[in-house]
Amino acid sequence: MSIQADLERFPTRLHEDWRYFRMKKDELKKILDKGQLPQSGSRASFADAALRHPESASRKEAEALFRHNAFRFQEDTFSGLVQDYATPDILVLQGTSEVPEIVIATEKGREVHPADVRILLNPGVTAELTVQVDAAVADSFISAEIRVYIPENASLKLNLSSSAAEGAFAMVRTRVRLAENAKLLFSNLQAPAGHVRSEAHFDLSGKDAGLKLHQAVIAGGSAINDTVLKAIHSAPKTTSDMHTITYAAGKSRSSLNGLIHVKPGSEDVGAYQQAKNYILSPKAFSVGYPQLEIENQNVSCSHGTTMHSFDENQLFYLNARGIPSEQAKRMILKGNLDYFFRRMNEPQKKQFLKKSYAIIDALSI
Repeated sequence: MSIQADLERFPTRLHEDWRYFRMKKDELKKILDKGQLPQSGSRASFADAALRHPESASRKEAEALFRHNAFRFQEDTFSGLVQDYATPDILVLQGTSEVPEIVIATEKGREVHPADVRILLNPGVTAELTVQVDAAVADSFISAEIRVYIPENASLKLNLSSSAAEGAFAMVRTRVRLAENAKLLFSNLQAPAGHVRSEAHFDLSGKDAGLKLHQAVIAGGSAINDTVLKAIHSAPKTTSDMHTITYAAGKSRSSLNGLIHVKPGSEDVGAYQQAKNYILSPKAFSVGYPQLEIENQNVSCSHGTTMHSFDENQLFYLNARGIPSEQAKRMILKGNLDYFFRRMNEPQKKQFLKKSYAIIDALSI
């Protein structure tokens, strides 16, 4: 298969559907077949039932859009299996002041929960949405695909939180297409105790479309986290700015594959990605693979990954004021996240930070 064909698929390296977890289609299908599948499709719960079942005219327009070529993504093993087992839930965002919340969670062992969520904004709308994915019980499995279309001049704040209990597995794929002058602020928190794989594919297909991404991974114990991020620039004057931060403690393992792909004819593109990794234990592992694929000369793109430990000056400052070293380290980690999620609206930011702080307090550092 050609390199260009590979760029449109997941993940970015080694061209395997399940690179990190060594899973193949037959193995995944076996899990799904043996699991306790919902009888009526996906069971994602919506805080506002009216948003789940919008007026018939809006729903018909949404369903027509999702059948249109403008919203189709390349299908693969994961997409096919999710669509086989889950009934699509369509959410139309009208731009109200309320922030709807979607919760996708497991409640018992050996439960398999597929979810196919499709989100549509009206043109010119400014909206916010929170999605929580939680494989909360050991031996449970969530396979969720979230597809989002942001039309012309619309803006969305998408807050995603993914977690898995020890012995559980959550697989979350987010696919977003941005039309002309569409904007997305994507805040992503991953907090695995078990296995979490998160894939995000952003297609900036309209002129002046813009993406800002802030992702934090907090992994402890024997957790495994695998992330794939892709910003595909298919139109001129598009911008993407992706920042990730990872805390790896205990015996956890975390891997990040990030790709910026600028297609031919996409001039005046500005794209940036940065990955920061904090190794908090001698047995922890965290690595980032930022990548660029540039097929146009008139662009401004950069990428990088860094490994961090605690700043001795910061620790000395806090120790000098009577704060023990372990408490000082936790304060530094929390302060990083407070700054990292600063662009979120305050209620959602508090929700993310409360969860993050509880996990940091439980880490062995």
